[in-house]
Amino acid sequence: MKNSFKIRIHQQLLLLFLFIATTGWAQKHSLKEVEVRFSNQEVTIAQIVAVIEKQTEFKIFLDQAINTQNKISLPAPTVSLQVVLNTLQNKWAIAHQLDDQFLSLKQHQTKGKSITAKGVIVGDDGLGLPGATVVNLQSKQAVMSNLDGAFSMEAQESDVLEFSFMGYQSLAQKASGAMQIKLSEQASALDEIVVIGYGTIKKKDVTGSVGQVSGALIEERNTTQLSQALQGQMSGVTVTRNSNKTGAGATIRVRGITTIGDSNPLIIVDGVAQDNIDEVNTNDIAEISVLKDAAAASIYGARAAAGVILITTKRAKSGEFQFSYKADYGIDKPTAMPQPVDYRRYMEMINEMSWNDAGNPANGQHSIYSQEVIQTWKQNNALDPDQFPITDWQDLLLKKSAYQQHHSFSMSGGGKKTRSRLSMDYDNNEALYAIENFKRIMMRLNNSVEINS
Repeated sequence: MKNSFKIRIHQQLLLLFLFIATTGWAQKHSLKEVEVRFSNQEVTIAQIVAVIEKQTEFKIFLDQAINTQNKISLPAPTVSLQVVLNTLQNKWAIAHQLDDQFLSLKQHQTKGKSITAKGVIVGDDGLGLPGATVVNLQSKQAVMSNLDGAFSMEAQESDVLEFSFMGYQSLAQKASGAMQIKLSEQASALDEIVVIGYGTIKKKDVTGSVGQVSGALIEERNTTQLSQALQGQMSGVTVTRNSNKTGAGATIRVRGITTIGDSNPLIIVDGVAQDNIDEVNTNDIAEISVLKDAAAASIYGARAAAGVILITTKRAKSGEFQFSYKADYGIDKPTAMPQPVDYRRYMEMINEMSWNDAGNPANGQHSIYSQEVIQTWKQNNALDPDQFPITDWQDLLLKKSAYQQHHSFSMSGGGKKTRSRLSMDYDNNEALYAIENFKRIMMRLNNSVEINS
């Protein structure tokens, strides 16, 4: 079990503002009387926050556990603020609290009964969608549907699952034991900009198959290795963990096993080939595109036979200075460990096994260890511990717990002609085996210099 926490300085500021707030303005205004106008009826939480702060006198304090990209459907473009808040409560379990002009939104965590959420994902034609992604919006767990579009995952009955497939509109639905999910085609998705070998282009102009995942989603996975963060993120991309060792990576397969001997996809970071994808800091990624069919070979040649992973890193913006620091700390503990018997009971069980194998002959109960050896073993151990060992190897080799810590720092800024971004990443993860500790320091410097037009 892993317990982790993040340093959130602005949460302390939030509490400070709430304590010093007065109660004059809220008493004069009812949430039912305050109307807000949206450009359409399908809006994200981020858009809701922006509209409320722009059109009303409320200041919003947002819980960091809230996914601002989640959407709600409103009955009309112009509604009362009470209707918006009630919809957030019913759809995403987001509670609100009003204190003068300060309106706080908090993600309500409900612990429901554990269930196995399963069902089938189909398209408009009723056929199953293989490789569709299912994400638990509460636990962030993700799975993919099989060839028939069927899926199964453990969840709480109060969890909300999001279903997505390339070219189809995403759909969120409460978890249940029998789910029939129908996704509708989304023509507008073909206008999204994707990264390809020659630069950027619209999806509808690409003849090959391109998968895409944002850097924000990768950062939310909070994993040490980038290869593990891609697991369950894109259809047609198979990620298999190599081992449970601390800091271990994963095997990525885009087009299965190839015939040229190397089935690993080609990794391109900002236009430069790289051997190991885990040498890229997950906090530096702006976007990842995957070229999944043979058309990539026309750009990169035989090296692209197993697919291509194109990684675009974050860049500094003109006229903006940004500084960020994030720290994570966690503790790993074994969930259950077998309890071994002591030396005396061990020898008795060995004798019993030998006696049963021999057919239980008379006076054969001590064929391996005599009664005298068992009784004097502890005394002999004090004289000769090598010949008469009493060693708890589990207690000797394994720790009771192991800590993990991660520190990430970035700084960026610049003008119109020159922009720079510096990032540093430090990982120090202990293992339950002392010899398996993982330490790593990564640093990246991006400079964008415009010589002339």
